Amino acid sequence: MISSKFFFLLFLIGSSIGILEYFGVFYDLFWILPWYDRVLHVLGGIFVALILSLFIPQEALPKKFFSAKFFLSFFATMLVALFWEWYELRTGVTFVSRGGYKIDAISDIFFALLGFVGTYHLLQKNSS
Repeated sequence: MISSKFFFLLFLIGSSIGILEYFGVFYDLFWILPWYDRVLHVLGGIFVALILSLFIPQEALPKKFFSAKFFLSFFATMLVALFWEWYELRTGVTFVSRGGYKIDAISDIFFALLGFVGTYHLLQKNSS
């Protein structure tokens, strides 16, 4: 059974992402603060890892870190990050013609995966 603390954490992180995204767009914080986008992508990676942990019980996590479940979850997180980059392009939040787009997109995906790996590691550590 999943605890209410877990769902509160999930709600807190999800709400934080929504609120930070709103203020980032409304006040142009993505353009003013270079690190702002990175924080949101790390939080997104954490959020995805927590969501995936609902479907992969902690007891099922193997003792070794690099397992099939790790890679499946890793690529699911990457898929979410790629979808988000596509969403930014489709909605006009960013432009391919803008200088540095490729580096920005790669760093966004990297920071989402960083948030995922850290959270996965903590979940695995707590399951032992």
